[in-house]
Amino acid sequence: MASCSGAGWVSLPGHDEVGSFEMQLFCYLAKQITGFDSVDDESKHSGHMFCTKSPKPEQWTSEKNPSYTYYVYYMYANILVLNNLRR
Repeated sequence: MASCSGAGWVSLPGHDEVGSFEMQLFCYLAKQITGFDSVDDESKHSGHMFCTKSPKPEQWTSEKNPSYTYYVYYMYANILVLNNLRR
């Protein structure tokens, strides 16, 4: 297992070399990305209201793209996880 350190990344006991590039990339991005920009055309109605009954991303079968609120929720959820990993 590996984790990010203040000056880059550090190998922890039991960490193999498989995935070390991914860990380095994660550490770099976790330290460099400070914001996200999300753009939507608010004049268009998406036709799908995001709610608890909405399908999960892997279950989305509609030919139309998910609504903006759907995308934003999953952006929020993934950013929350990223921020917790950055601590």
